[in-house]
Amino acid sequence: MPEVAWCELEKAVADKDLDDIKEALAKYVKAVPDMTYVALEKAFRTQDLGVYVIALERELSQTYTNMDLQGNLDRTYTISYRLSPKPKRPKEAEGWPTSPEENMERLNDAGEPVDRGVPLCGNCGQLGLFFYSNSVIEI
Repeated sequence: MPEVAWCELEKAVADKDLDDIKEALAKYVKAVPDMTYVALEKAFRTQDLGVYVIALERELSQTYTNMDLQGNLDRTYTISYRLSPKPKRPKEAEGWPTSPEENMERLNDAGEPVDRGVPLCGNCGQLGLFFYSNSVIEI
């Protein structure tokens, strides 16, 4: 099954369709559960596939965190799938890794943004609390 997903990935890259790339990657990662972002990026670069996993510095809302492929939360960097190893706009360059080596290092502590599933109090702004009928309830 990983071979089929990889073929789908190659087709999506040839079509330059990032949505199809993400869909094929989801299938591939499901078929290869011990896959990491570092291993993916190495495979992409070794095969000169034309897609890159870039670990970016991004500030997330308190209710979100970065989760890696194995489900580990609170990763420092946010991954982004790109069709170029270089930033598109000058503003993106601020959080962009300065070299492929730095990107690989960052990918060890990177993940995709996911909702924590913990509410943010609309009254005090603290994570895990919510205001209910003049009472504060902690989750």
